[in-house]
Amino acid sequence: AMNWAFRATTDAVFDGVHLDVEPWALPRWPQDAGKLMASYASLIEEVAEVMQLAVDLVPWLVHDHRDIIGRVVRQCDSVTVLTYRNTAADILAAAREMLQLCESQERRCRIGVETQPPSSAIPSNTTFLGDGEAAMSRELVEVARRLGPRLFGGFAVHHLDSWRTMRP
Repeated sequence: AMNWAFRATTDAVFDGVHLDVEPWALPRWPQDAGKLMASYASLIEEVAEVMQLAVDLVPWLVHDHRDIIGRVVRQCDSVTVLTYRNTAADILAAAREMLQLCESQERRCRIGVETQPPSSAIPSNTTFLGDGEAAMSRELVEVARRLGPRLFGGFAVHHLDSWRTMRP
């Protein structure tokens, strides 16, 4: 992956990479969380040395791994905060500490939102699919308004296929 990313960015095909590496999703989490996060931070530092870098982070990592997340944020050009909530108030509440950390490091943020169908793994309050596109748009406009242009870099929508099929 590093070889590909280096070639892609040095050949001017891409100006950077966006990594979605999730050590918190590995089977060894939470028993080896400290080791996994240290390894993750090392990876980020390596990649950031040779190219522009954006990463995805879940907001709750700030509580348990503030120092490592601080290191990661300092290395990145931007962060996507995977808030996965379906109201502006809940999105902003979930992302608050991560946004404060990014702001203190002068890093722009995207807000990640979910559009997959609710299931046992995806509670209905974490996805916009059941709410419809108009409700999603209304809530995201409010998030953008409250964050302002200095910090806010847009939205990242997970999952494209379900977003395309959302009801109006």
